[in-house]
Amino acid sequence: MLPEENVLHTSLYEVKKFLKSFDMGYEKIHACVNDCCLFRKKLKKLEYCPKCKASRWKTNIHTGEKKKGVPQKVLRYFPIIPRLKRMFRSEEMAKDLRWHFSNKSTDGKLRHPVDSVTWDQMNAKYPDFAAEERNMRLGLSTDGFNPFNMKNSMYSCWLVLLVNYNLPPDLCMKKENIMLSLLIPGPQQPGNSIDVYLEPLIEDLNHLWSSGELVYDAFTRSTFTLKAMLLWTISDFPAYGNLAGCKVKGKMGCPLCGKNTDSMWLKYSRKHVYMCHRKGLPPAHTFRGKKKWFDGKAEQRRRGRILTGLEISQNLRNFKNDFGNVKHSGSKRKKMACTDLDEEEEEEEDEEEEEEVEIDEDELSRWKKRSIFFKLPYWAELPVRHNLDVMHVERNVAASLVSTLLHCGKSKDGLPARKDLEDLGIRQDLHPRIHGKRTYLPPAPWSLSKTEKKIFCRRLFDFKGPDGYCSNISRGVSLDDCKVTGLKSHDYHVLMQQLLPIALKGLLPKGPRLAISRLCAFFNLLCQRVIEREQLLVMEAEIVETLCLFERYFPPSFFDIMVHLTVHLGREARLGGPVHFRWMYPFERHIFRYMKVLKDFVRNPARPEGCIAESYLAEECMKFCSDFLKKSTNVQDKVERNMDYENSSILEGRPISAGTSVTLTEMEKKIAHLAIIQNLALVEPFVDEHLQYLQDSDDKCRRDASILWSMHTKNFAS
Repeated sequence: MLPEENVLHTSLYEVKKFLKSFDMGYEKIHACVNDCCLFRKKLKKLEYCPKCKASRWKTNIHTGEKKKGVPQKVLRYFPIIPRLKRMFRSEEMAKDLRWHFSNKSTDGKLRHPVDSVTWDQMNAKYPDFAAEERNMRLGLSTDGFNPFNMKNSMYSCWLVLLVNYNLPPDLCMKKENIMLSLLIPGPQQPGNSIDVYLEPLIEDLNHLWSSGELVYDAFTRSTFTLKAMLLWTISDFPAYGNLAGCKVKGKMGCPLCGKNTDSMWLKYSRKHVYMCHRKGLPPAHTFRGKKKWFDGKAEQRRRGRILTGLEISQNLRNFKNDFGNVKHSGSKRKKMACTDLDEEEEEEEDEEEEEEVEIDEDELSRWKKRSIFFKLPYWAELPVRHNLDVMHVERNVAASLVSTLLHCGKSKDGLPARKDLEDLGIRQDLHPRIHGKRTYLPPAPWSLSKTEKKIFCRRLFDFKGPDGYCSNISRGVSLDDCKVTGLKSHDYHVLMQQLLPIALKGLLPKGPRLAISRLCAFFNLLCQRVIEREQLLVMEAEIVETLCLFERYFPPSFFDIMVHLTVHLGREARLGGPVHFRWMYPFERHIFRYMKVLKDFVRNPARPEGCIAESYLAEECMKFCSDFLKKSTNVQDKVERNMDYENSSILEGRPISAGTSVTLTEMEKKIAHLAIIQNLALVEPFVDEHLQYLQDSDDKCRRDASILWSMHTKNFAS
């Protein structure tokens, strides 16, 4: 294939050296085994962690000696600056990166983050940054996964991904445009110490904001100074707490409500619940005075204000971070945090003691650290810094709802829930009753009878959707036990937005059924591709009333933190734009649905992160090279869905099931003939095309039969 005198390299080592000239590679940064620090910059030559004194090197199991040169933990960082610069080397990509500048919506509807309040506010705050159409807006997502497939191994490897919001909607969230920036090693998840691993990424983001980088633009064939801004992070709820540095459990479990979170400890269910949603209703709303419907009290309070980023940054200005997984008591932890301070810092601390007293201790107690993202100069100005993940919220709410209705799995109903009602002194008709040695639970408004459960499960079991709509939901439905188990997040997404209101039709009393239908309609409107700003304001008001309806009919144990977080989803959609740019589905697809590819990269179980990094880099190199070789090769061209079932004479697509023969009755035959007569103008072009095809065939019998059939239909028309 190649000419005799070619310049291709003859070994993999030479190829890797050649790719270094394009800045294609990754940095290996040694890390403390307890996640205390990275051995870089001033700590580059140290052999022990300056905080926990753990060795940087591995220990020989047999001799006990330190194997110098073999680090215990290695962070792999894929530098983002050269990768962002390479995007402008492609003329087509350089053109797409300008899409946001001239395609902002003018009709008041949200179609892309460029239409959001966050985008507009940051443009108004930093007009010099907004004036250059090629400056980038980025989003960051992080999640962990087990690289050892289904093997019984407690191993958590974490990825940090970046997405570029300059691109048009059809390209923005594609796998090809989601960049892996950090590969954090296991076996334990980093937790709150993830800030230690984010240091090199934050430094590059700071450089891209303050100084910028000189980049060649292939579209205009000129150079310019590229700058970038991180708009927000996207993660599930536990990772939200790790990135933001706040508590996501306990009495102040809502990161947005903060110290104003209305939580209550249930004595028998033994958990915190989050109710009192009547505070968000208008002052004159009738629900505020209904005592028996809710907790036996009238509600006159107002909902608390959500703190801005500037207020949070000011409250945490003197917070001392203490990273690492070394276990120690709280008093010792504070002492260790103070011993790292210099004498000058201690003097400054004494001078600022009076100011620290003024800080609200309740507000300060809910924070675990000052997030590293506040090192970005613009971070405190952002209206939404960390997104609540609609995917996980919807999934957990739907799972709780279905399990409570069917009284299976993690049902929120049961003896502890009824004892909590008795302990709170509300809804006497639902209190448990003792008959001899047995305890009887009266039927509740949310309870389904055995017959109703079977009807509900049968409706889900019989559902058949089109190809690619969802997985086979019937696999997770047990008709004998009346249980729904094993559904994935997207299955609950379809169940919540489309199937649940239909499956419950005629099965529940009007009140609970109305509450469920309103909640399903809320998620359906929230997840639309195009949203109206005015509609979001209405949704924010309606979801509060919907949750009040749930409080009226459902037990207090139902209201975990996920149910409460639905109150804030409408606000974040109004500030950040459409949900499908800010949820975990694209990243989970990149990590988990793409997980099989990543796990296949692991050919050496002793070095899973190294295998993934090398294979990912090879794929990235192939993608970069194929952009310049499209005229000569089709490397990694994506195959369209269902191409193996293509049939030009009929339709394209995968059949839902195997073909079955059907015998029509006389009445059905007459209906079919009538349909042909009424739609002859539509059918006739296909008949002529079919006849032309058969006239070119040697099969005389088939040709004569088709001619007779054509004459037959024309006789019917006459």
